[in-house]
Amino acid sequence: MFIKTIIEDLPTELWLDIFTYLNIKEQFNGFYNLNQRINQFLLNYHYHVNLKNNDENSQYLFEYILLQLPHLESISNLRLENINKMNLFQNVKRLHFPCLKSLTLCRLYITNDILDLINFYAPYLEYLNVSLLISSKWNILIKLILSLPKLHRCYLNLGIGLCPIKSLISSISPIKYLTLLGSNQFCSMKNLVALFYYLPYLHSLYIECDQLKFNEIIQDQYSNKLLSLSNFSLQINHLPELFINLIDFITITMPYIEKLKIKCCNPLKNLVYINIYQWIKAIDLLIHLKELILIITPKKTINKQAWNRRIEQLIQFTNMRHITLQIISSTET
Repeated sequence: MFIKTIIEDLPTELWLDIFTYLNIKEQFNGFYNLNQRINQFLLNYHYHVNLKNNDENSQYLFEYILLQLPHLESISNLRLENINKMNLFQNVKRLHFPCLKSLTLCRLYITNDILDLINFYAPYLEYLNVSLLISSKWNILIKLILSLPKLHRCYLNLGIGLCPIKSLISSISPIKYLTLLGSNQFCSMKNLVALFYYLPYLHSLYIECDQLKFNEIIQDQYSNKLLSLSNFSLQINHLPELFINLIDFITITMPYIEKLKIKCCNPLKNLVYINIYQWIKAIDLLIHLKELILIITPKKTINKQAWNRRIEQLIQFTNMRHITLQIISSTET
């Protein structure tokens, strides 16, 4: 028996597959008002909103689609990129998604309007990415970020994350996963330790920077131990000349660390970071360490046999301590 089938009768799964191949204008121009069922698919399909300057789909979404969405509380993810020149804030209520969980701010100048918007999203926000922006309001922004009651994962420009907090904040942050990005910036240990005071639940920390700045901090200032921190990753262009500066910082502020990853983007000038005696002292203090990853490259001036011998010694030692060790290295190109 032949059963006549029309496009409107396609199952929901196929409609959702079709929409993935079409941009917003194509979806609505092609299928909106075909019937009530498809209208509901289209209006309920947009859980993620992406607005970008000089983008026709973004403008169409903001001017026409957001006005018609029946359940703004279903929007869970918002990305705003380079939107300072758009007229979004003349109709800012269109961006009032009351249950937003994820917010990305990219290539923006942080204004009072954007700060107000973050405040509006504050009750439910769990993920925040503000790693690329310009602002004169960094101090206000970092205080606002640290006050978000449900924020668990956060990506920040290194400058924002280490902005000196000029007045005490009464609350502590629930952030568990923190990434600080600034491949061309110094990472100030003094400011980093000050930030730690507000992050007692931090589980994982990733820092990308040019160099670490130790000259303005003394050991007594490493007083706040990150009792919950178990994972620390550092990607750096130039490692400190003194191994002990980095290791003192790690062992004192992260005494219960389980996984340590260090990646140096430039070739090492000497063997200090694969010195077996230095690592014995460090690992004796890092009693919970289970995994060590070193991504390092020797300069051509370093003796290859001496390099390989140090690595073999370090492998033997970590095996004795039941620590998984990965050393990823190559010759300088």
